[in-house]
Amino acid sequence: MGHNNKVIYEDSSAIAAQRRAYYSFIADAQKIIDEITAAGIVFGDDILTRLSNVNDLTALIEEQVTKEAGKMQFALSKKQYMDSVKPLYALAEQWQRRYTQAKGNCDIRNDLFSISQGHIFLFEDKVDNYLKEQHVIYLDTEAKEQVYAQAQDIVNKLEELDAYLREHGNVMRAVSRSGYLTTNGIISIGNNNEFSINLPGFRYVEKFTRR
Repeated sequence: MGHNNKVIYEDSSAIAAQRRAYYSFIADAQKIIDEITAAGIVFGDDILTRLSNVNDLTALIEEQVTKEAGKMQFALSKKQYMDSVKPLYALAEQWQRRYTQAKGNCDIRNDLFSISQGHIFLFEDKVDNYLKEQHVIYLDTEAKEQVYAQAQDIVNKLEELDAYLREHGNVMRAVSRSGYLTTNGIISIGNNNEFSINLPGFRYVEKFTRR
């Protein structure tokens, strides 16, 4: 069986849709972080502290907790959440946890990434497990390594974003006068002077000051 850079999936349109969603999420995550960095958005210096106060994300989602504007808002039940993000579970879960886990040593079971001493690491065995859970069979090493490289690129960009947030100060700047930036609804800077992070089952909103 020759190497042809193709990924073999079960004969299922649902699996094919998962593959498209998986790669779409990777591309969106890269684009979002690039746009934020290029736009010079400056967060409040307490954003990481406030976002790290959520100790049990699943429980909050399950309880459908909604807090006042400027706090985290969860609108979906646990079942709705799991159904909506199942194809992207490992990546979407880690995106959320990056800003909701307390600082320090973390080893998050079944995730692609782990946080240790403030740094993010990619575990290739967890990538393999994720692909197996999605019924994906890789017959080409080069194709699998491409997935590793894309995931590692997200790790690197998250590290860059984290360093950027820590370095800058007390206000956020809008991209332009209209100030609206969005990529598939995940991150937006709106005309209502709100910065928001939106994922299935997760919403974070913070007011910002325009300059």
